[in-house]
Amino acid sequence: MINMKTLKSIIIIMLIAFIMSPVVEAQKNDIYVNPSTGNDQNAGSQEQPLKTLNEAARRVNGSNGTGAITIYLSEGIYGLAATVTFHPANWHFSKDQRLTIRAAVLPDDEDWNPGKMPVIVSTMPLDFTPQGREDRLGGTSYGI
Repeated sequence: MINMKTLKSIIIIMLIAFIMSPVVEAQKNDIYVNPSTGNDQNAGSQEQPLKTLNEAARRVNGSNGTGAITIYLSEGIYGLAATVTFHPANWHFSKDQRLTIRAAVLPDDEDWNPGKMPVIVSTMPLDFTPQGREDRLGGTSYGI
């Protein structure tokens, strides 16, 4: 038979778990990327970041569910040899619950400096042909 003290302890633990569940859920939808220390086989957590933005996109695109997803980019250079497309068919965002890609350290953070910003560099070839047609503007209309 369970005594009153044990029952109270169980109830308190369950209450704490219930209250903390939104925090855990919010963290579950965070993806961390670090081009220097990351590995695309990692969990994508702050302690075990991914290496590439392509892997972050693959994981987001393969996700099922609802709510916000935030991708945190650590300082470093992110070379993109292919277009990174975020199009999660089975994840539903809303006006308030969006996909956000941001720097891990922002200008209003205490230890921010310009060197801590992520830099995204396209390493794709410049022979861009939209929809298989010659680009008369030489790629300038597409940000190349």
